[in-house]
Amino acid sequence: MQVSPLLATLVEVALKAAEDSGGAVDPTVGSALCALGYDRDLSTVDVDGVILAVTVSGWRSVKLTGNTLTVPKGVILDLGATAKAFAADCCARLVADALDTGVLVSLGGDIATAGPAPATG
Repeated sequence: MQVSPLLATLVEVALKAAEDSGGAVDPTVGSALCALGYDRDLSTVDVDGVILAVTVSGWRSVKLTGNTLTVPKGVILDLGATAKAFAADCCARLVADALDTGVLVSLGGDIATAGPAPATG
């Protein structure tokens, strides 16, 4: 399917992280996270020690060519490991460039810096 340029960029970042980490960061874990209850309110999640095994198709099964994204049937992408960090990086660069100053951005634990370091004296 055709996706927006922003989504294509976010998927590209996730696939690069998967490649760089040898698959330790894998955007195809969405179904596993849903099975564990990450898609619903904590009060509705069964926490009675149930162990769950979910097959993950693996990041190499996702294909991105330009803005054309191909994901195997049943795969749910989870960009949580990379999208917020990417957003923090973008925000830091935008503010640093606009104000010509050093910037630190923190988005719920994802931290990014840009621009010149503060002078020490």
